[in-house]
Amino acid sequence: MSRETLRKSPYELPSEFVLLIGLVSIVLALMNIIAFRFPIVAFLNTVVPGSLLYTVFLGLLAVSLFMVVIIRRRMLAEVKANEALAAEKERLAVTLRSIREGVITTDTKARVVLMNPAAEGLTGWTEGEAVGKPLSEIFHSMNVETRKECKNSVEKVLETGKAVELPRHTIIVARDGTERIIEDSAAPICGRDGGIIGVVLVFRDITERRRAEEQIRYLTFYDKLTGLYNRAYFEENLKRLDTERELPLSLIMGDVNNLKLVNDAFGHQEGDKLLARIARILRSCCRKEDIIARWGGDEFAVILPKTPGQTAMEVCARIRKACGEVAEGPVQPSIALGVATKEKAGQPIDEVLREAESWMYRRKLIESRSCRSSIISSLQKTLEERTCETEEHARRLQELALQVGRALKLSDRELDELALLAVLHDIGKIPIPDKVLMKPDRLSLEEWETMRKHPEIGYRIAQASSELAHIADAILAHHERWDGTGYPQGLKGNEIPLISRIIAIADAYDAMTHGRPYKKAISREEALQELIRCAGKQFDPELVRVFVDMVSKGIPEQQQLRATASS
Repeated sequence: MSRETLRKSPYELPSEFVLLIGLVSIVLALMNIIAFRFPIVAFLNTVVPGSLLYTVFLGLLAVSLFMVVIIRRRMLAEVKANEALAAEKERLAVTLRSIREGVITTDTKARVVLMNPAAEGLTGWTEGEAVGKPLSEIFHSMNVETRKECKNSVEKVLETGKAVELPRHTIIVARDGTERIIEDSAAPICGRDGGIIGVVLVFRDITERRRAEEQIRYLTFYDKLTGLYNRAYFEENLKRLDTERELPLSLIMGDVNNLKLVNDAFGHQEGDKLLARIARILRSCCRKEDIIARWGGDEFAVILPKTPGQTAMEVCARIRKACGEVAEGPVQPSIALGVATKEKAGQPIDEVLREAESWMYRRKLIESRSCRSSIISSLQKTLEERTCETEEHARRLQELALQVGRALKLSDRELDELALLAVLHDIGKIPIPDKVLMKPDRLSLEEWETMRKHPEIGYRIAQASSELAHIADAILAHHERWDGTGYPQGLKGNEIPLISRIIAIADAYDAMTHGRPYKKAISREEALQELIRCAGKQFDPELVRVFVDMVSKGIPEQQQLRATASS
């Protein structure tokens, strides 16, 4: 009886009656035939009552029918069991194909018996290639830190008979050399008698998860800009290292000089680069076991375990020397450093930290003036490099402005301010993008708005330095006009600082007589005539008179210009 037939005609009670009737008919027919052919049967019919003979046949028929039913039921049960087994195998296969973890089963000799698709993908071996091979041939693992080969977990299970799990710093090396970080576990497969008949190995790729965890850890304990530890990590390890066995424990506190001035003058990007350069210097001057951290915006801190104070001072000297040797960037790196050392176990570490900070701030006061002077020189140099304002222009402008100042009998302090303004009045142009600052054609409306911001930018830069703060208002006002149509505040007349009015006239005259990349130079006479024309509108008329008189003095052909300016 075929499986298909059984599926089409399952055992049911009415079918048994049909089968019984058929068998009875067959037996009766056979009895008649037998009686006809074999006299012995006919003889028996005369000796044995017919009813008994039929009873015997009917009994045989019932037994036959019972046997048929039993056999058929057994066949149906076997078919159902086979179907259930096939379904179970299919469910197992689907499960193995569906799960994301790699699954490999082995026999008791650690030879591969089964692999799921995930395991194929992670190892680079197909199941057909791997079956029968030793697991060690297709599953290569090593420690992520030491790079030494690991003993696979299947071997451990076969040795101990217990489930094992490898640490999360294990790497599996695929057939093509690809490395992945995995976590895996293995467990024995036991037979009905409890004996081990194999091992199942389950492993998963955690490379991306490990990277995400490391990124979170990095953001938790590291400063993204400098790559150094952050304050939280510093404070945590300061507590950890505050033990007697780490004494003497030295601390270095550092504060980058004039970071705000660099940010305002050159932009925050340049300020970030300065911080990164300082961080590299600190790394190069400290030991690997020292903990270097970015303490705050412009502050750094270093923990030096088992380091006497004198040695910490030598580290500071190396840091200062390294700063002086850096040639990159618009300004020389400079950092004020303070040191304190814990030498006795009973001394509070917070007190040592405050001592280092106090020393750092004292050093900052001493170093700030010379450092700012250096930055101002860098600002002047950068201004010359990034604009059309050459050193010669600055020198000429300064001389013209000072001549006017002397003619007006300004004080020495005012003359110093005038000389400084002549050099740095356009300092706000330094952060302006090159595509705007150096554009040879007419500026667009948007570009012009960007350019018009340079007095305000210059004002902020000057305010950030005590050496420039006293000319900050003059820098802000150097594009104001006498009639109030200038920018950025729309000041007019005497509301405009005097030195700003002087610089406006001197700068315009030098620009006209020496030209610009976008405009040709004109003669001195034409330039003076233009100043006279704009007097009372763009320029202070009294200052124009003084300027024209000063420039024309001693030149006979320009006497008429002097008379025009005076009238």
